[in-house]
Amino acid sequence: MIRRLGTQLKDLIPLGLSAACSALIAIAILAAATAYGAPAGKDGPFVKKGDIIVFMGDSITVASTSANGFATLIGESLKKNLPDGNVQIHSAAKGGCGIKYLHTIFDSKVAVHKPSIVVILIGINDVRLQDKTGADPAEYQALLKKLVDRCKGIGAKTVICSPIMRGEKTDGSNQYDKLIGEYVEAGRKVAGDSSSIFVDLRALFMERLKAVNKENKEEGNLSKDGVHPNAAGNELIANAILQAWSVPAARK
Repeated sequence: MIRRLGTQLKDLIPLGLSAACSALIAIAILAAATAYGAPAGKDGPFVKKGDIIVFMGDSITVASTSANGFATLIGESLKKNLPDGNVQIHSAAKGGCGIKYLHTIFDSKVAVHKPSIVVILIGINDVRLQDKTGADPAEYQALLKKLVDRCKGIGAKTVICSPIMRGEKTDGSNQYDKLIGEYVEAGRKVAGDSSSIFVDLRALFMERLKAVNKENKEEGNLSKDGVHPNAAGNELIANAILQAWSVPAARK
């Protein structure tokens, strides 16, 4: 898998960067997409003909089905690379929610589709609301494990994506930087224990921001508001997930 990724990294790295910046981004992409081994193995490609994919999450996932959203981009790439694959994509998401909410909609919004793959991108609201309706890192980890177990219970493979950011500053001065790191590690642990694919979007975004956010702004580079990805951010998410599946990048 690493060899295949190496031939495609150029599709994820913007033109005009220095060799050092390009190398840092390449390392982050490889780390994000290969965190828990190559998805293709004795059972063949990770995404197969007839697969049904459900994306679970919050407002970031709600927007993922828009024209430039990451779910749309992933669908376009799969259609191009698996033209007769008949892969279906669904979204199970709600703006402002945390991981607790995903459990309440699992049967009605996820299991009902009989998915073969479930992609989970959740946690950035838990970071903000952990003292109210959100889950703290320990509870988040426990609930994420339970969610993965429920996916396995209906025969679905799981892809866990880390929470991304609350603020684009790269010097560690965003309010929730340290706390987000705890949620990222919780997701990494669950992925490792459950043999799920783990995509560290947090690391990937931070490395990209170090290259493009020269003025250390809080928003406007890869996000609209420091939280919700813009077109460039959505493309970064889509390509990281596709790379983890050994599928060519979206919209080359």
